[in-house]
Amino acid sequence: MKIIKRAGNDKSMAIISVKIFFAFATGFVGGCVFRNVGIPHSLSMPIGYMLGLILSTYLK
Repeated sequence: MKIIKRAGNDKSMAIISVKIFFAFATGFVGGCVFRNVGIPHSLSMPIGYMLGLILSTYLK
């Protein structure tokens, strides 16, 4: 039982790490897009990361 439970925890950790990576990737791309539109870099990156986190929570 312990082995099965641990495997389940590893799987959920992997999903979380994928979500975090996805959020950072989306934030980076979104930040670049916003910067090209004309929003300052200091504002564009946090906005992009927030969008990435919101998207990653919807893509459970």
